[in-house]
Amino acid sequence: MLFPDGLDLDRNHRVKHAIGGAPQHRCSPHGGFLPDGASTTGSGRGTIVPTMSLDDLGLDRVAGVKIDVEGAEGIVIDGASATIEVHRPSFAMEFSQEMSTRVSGRTPREHLERFVDRGSSIAIIDRPTHEPHPIGSVDQLLDGWGDFLRIEDLLLVPVEHD
Repeated sequence: MLFPDGLDLDRNHRVKHAIGGAPQHRCSPHGGFLPDGASTTGSGRGTIVPTMSLDDLGLDRVAGVKIDVEGAEGIVIDGASATIEVHRPSFAMEFSQEMSTRVSGRTPREHLERFVDRGSSIAIIDRPTHEPHPIGSVDQLLDGWGDFLRIEDLLLVPVEHD
């Protein structure tokens, strides 16, 4: 994760002071965003976290992005469309059909097809060996997924066209 200079996090990853002008989201410790309102903030169920899109960082070069945001991967991608178009980075990201649907508000198919439609290949990263195992299509991945709650790391790499 990238944090601006001066961001002070305690050992529970709670933001002690916010970045001026940054949008904020209330984040649950178990994945996902919480609704706005005093009852959420005052209940201790979440932490207000300043956020910034990848596009807003204005990076000169982006070759790879690692995303593990408990189902909010689709939201991260929403804020990275210009970066993706210009730099065509590879993505390593956690993927869960359940969390993608609940947190990002997209079907797993919609989420993955955004990468395939931009010309990326999909592979599941094997946990013990860290080797990518290529998947032929979104259909192949989802048809063989099994448990809706299953969580895997995916590697999405732009395929170069001649």
